[in-house]
Amino acid sequence: MNRIMPSLGILIALLVFSPLLLADELSVPFIVEEACPFEGCSFGTWKVLKNTFVYKESNIESGVVNKLISGTEVSIETGVLYVIPGKAQVTGEPYKTASAIKTNEVIYILDYIGEGYSRVYHDGTFYETKVARTKEQCSINHNWRYCWVEVLEEPKVKWWVKVQGVGWVLMEGNQLKPIDAFASLGRV
Repeated sequence: MNRIMPSLGILIALLVFSPLLLADELSVPFIVEEACPFEGCSFGTWKVLKNTFVYKESNIESGVVNKLISGTEVSIETGVLYVIPGKAQVTGEPYKTASAIKTNEVIYILDYIGEGYSRVYHDGTFYETKVARTKEQCSINHNWRYCWVEVLEEPKVKWWVKVQGVGWVLMEGNQLKPIDAFASLGRV
């Protein structure tokens, strides 16, 4: 009986604390559903600027199922981002929305969410904050709001959009022209 009790205690402790351990892990790739990753981006009717392949699913391995022809229009239902997180070392005082993060800690840079903000991950918590996304950003313009980190690895982002009734297109190379809701307001 005495040998069973310590084992039972360990098992109970693992069951109680395992959700906390899992919360500290970041799934890679980090996936963002319903993604349209720039200010004013919206789904709807987009112009096809270049002939482009359409895939069955939001990955190249799923196979080509169709081809969009330049000059036509398509209806975009949704988008998804697949992010391989970037990595940065905190070197200064974080922007106010990430003030819980301390100097010398490592953060993971995820997706750009608009208006100068990016999603970052640190120690089980997601933050929406202003942060440098590239190694060169702070050498070009050292803005304290973004340059509180040294970017060690830049995030790698793949954006896929779903063409209604057709399949998925990988958005690289400007083959489709997304709707910019701000353009109709005269805002650039």
